[in-house]
Amino acid sequence: MIDEKRIPPDKWETIVANVPLVSVDLVVEHDGGVLLGKRKNEPAKGEWFVPGGIVLKNESRVDAVHRVAAEELG
Repeated sequence: MIDEKRIPPDKWETIVANVPLVSVDLVVEHDGGVLLGKRKNEPAKGEWFVPGGIVLKNESRVDAVHRVAAEELG
């Protein structure tokens, strides 16, 4: 089954190279520290990061934060 919401990789590279993308990052405080994840993909595979992701077309930033939290943190 083809994921119709995904942009083909070659087109995505063209978009990223030419259009600013809006993103959200999450800073989650827990037990006196900050939650970090370890990247599974490039760039920076294996590095620590704060969870985050791009804002989708017609998505509010608040909705994006909730979606990214669910996707990244479960």
